[in-house]
Amino acid sequence: MSEYFSAEIYGISTLAILFVVSIATSIISPLVGMMGGVILIVLGAVLVPLDIFLPVHACVQTVSNSSRIFMAWSDVDKPVWRDFAVTNIFGTFLGVSVVVALSRPVVVFVASAFILFSTW
Repeated sequence: MSEYFSAEIYGISTLAILFVVSIATSIISPLVGMMGGVILIVLGAVLVPLDIFLPVHACVQTVSNSSRIFMAWSDVDKPVWRDFAVTNIFGTFLGVSVVVALSRPVVVFVASAFILFSTW
């Protein structure tokens, strides 16, 4: 994975833009909901091929959402959170196995369809 996101391939300016965009969309997400993640995936896909950017997007969203959970930990329904966290682990492995098995055009089409669906 690191060979896909090195400064030699994309340039330090591209990586800096992705860094700033990820912070900005992490701020936007709790304010307006899902649109922060959609903005991040669209802008990231403009700078880097979408199928390469998807794992980076997942990591940014996980960190962003986890930080909000831990800031409001006293208000979290612990049994619901536990069940969600456990099933999320299995869902992650299932999702990765499906995405890796798909061809690049299919991944791009599905991601593009999701972006259109979520904005409409």
